Amino acid sequence: MERRAFTLLEVLVVAAILAALAAMLFPVFVQAKESARTSACLSRFQQTGLAIQLYVGDYDDRLAPSQWRPGHPFDPVRDRTWVQLVRPYLKPFELTRCPSDHTHPARESFEPGLPAGNPDARFYAASLRSNLGLNALYLSPVRRIDQTWVPVPKEIGAVSDPSTTILLADSVWDVTPDGKPFGGGRFVVAPPCRYQMMNGSRVDTFAEGSNEQILAYGPTWERGADDFLKFGSVWAWHRDKTIVLRLDGSAKALSIPQVTAGCDAQSHWRGLISDSGSYQWDLR
Repeated sequence: MERRAFTLLEVLVVAAILAALAAMLFPVFVQAKESARTSACLSRFQQTGLAIQLYVGDYDDRLAPSQWRPGHPFDPVRDRTWVQLVRPYLKPFELTRCPSDHTHPARESFEPGLPAGNPDARFYAASLRSNLGLNALYLSPVRRIDQTWVPVPKEIGAVSDPSTTILLADSVWDVTPDGKPFGGGRFVVAPPCRYQMMNGSRVDTFAEGSNEQILAYGPTWERGADDFLKFGSVWAWHRDKTIVLRLDGSAKALSIPQVTAGCDAQSHWRGLISDSGSYQWDLR
């Protein structure tokens, strides 16, 4: 019986067809995979929002402090972050991480030199790098009272519209000079813009018009170009979209222009709030 083999030309034609199909389908697979990660991240934000609501219900409608005993350097023995305070309502800890962020340090959850019987202290370093960054400067600020920094978390009732107020946002620890994220997330994020012109005066919206000093996790809010506040630690992990959770528990993927709506956001996250009605970070 005569056996017929494929010719070289036929093999090349088939290979070319397969290569063309792969080129067309590969972006679809990548997009589907990232869509799944985005959906998983949205779910994590929503679950964290439920945990925060449970915490608020147990603490007289008041949000968790961004830090229990703020100070620098961070103190894993005396201090507790909001992530740790909410943790009893939210398990496992992986829910506070973004599935698209693969930059977390391998041993971030281990604090060397601490006693084995202090699990919260050992968890402290990991909580600092949560990808769910709290809008702390508006919702859970740290104020200077006399010579001491004191956490003063807000009551839910102080927020006029929870459905438009950002509680949490996708975050990053830092970014390299060439624009690549590293180090995991950051447990607090800084809102874009800070000041608003009112009656011809520049008003500090963090301090609600007063002269109180607010801890912004650095000497000043607007620091050097190499500081994480150049982008507020907000990061778009999902195809140029950032997941945000609002105070009413709704989570959504927004572009950076949508996140900065209502202010003329400039380099280093500076700028003036131009439209308080569409600005999503403050209490109004």
